[in-house]
Amino acid sequence: MSQQLPILTEEEVRVLGALIEKSQATPEYYPMTLNALVNACNQKNSRDPVVEYDEDIVEDALTLLRGKGVVAFASGVGRALKYMHRAGQNGLGLSPAQATAMSILMLRGPQTTGEIRARAGKQFNFPTMEAAQNTMDSLLNHDAPYIEEAPRALGQKETRYRHKFYIYEDTPSAEAAAAETPASLRSEVSELQETLRQFQKEMNNLRNIVTALQGDVMVMKEDLYPENKAE
Repeated sequence: MSQQLPILTEEEVRVLGALIEKSQATPEYYPMTLNALVNACNQKNSRDPVVEYDEDIVEDALTLLRGKGVVAFASGVGRALKYMHRAGQNGLGLSPAQATAMSILMLRGPQTTGEIRARAGKQFNFPTMEAAQNTMDSLLNHDAPYIEEAPRALGQKETRYRHKFYIYEDTPSAEAAAAETPASLRSEVSELQETLRQFQKEMNNLRNIVTALQGDVMVMKEDLYPENKAE
């Protein structure tokens, strides 16, 4: 497992968080098709903020997440391509309890330990507040911390945590980098990112076409050689 956390966009965070959540809460529907994942991202409950992603946005995020090693293709029944996260021991190295906490932070924003425990639902049962806090401490004190304390709002007493897949706007390094980066360079970077997204989208479309063609070939073989069909 890499000790360096990938930096993700808002869309990538929502997609990865939804994959982790559904893998634990509704394992019977996991791995997930693109359509199911779009619906999971756009849920009106248990999401902050509520978004309206289309298939292109989710598909682009999946492509980028695959490139960062945290999402993979999964073979499904029929021709529908399915997706799975790699947040466990073969990827980000998260335990089920840690994955639950991280997905809640990714889907709902900064949370207190009590909110994490109360909102875990079907994903994981934190038997006590101490168990929930131990999980948060393990994420906070990891060699490469997965979370950090969020800035406290006026009058707020309890500690809230947020995931570290972002470089937040209130992070000093982010503010300094933005101030030091010329506008022309930021424009060039933005154009390159858009070109990369378009290229990745075309590659994903080609991959889907190949998958469909492979299915057609299998059907043709069965029609030509029916004696090879399974009894």
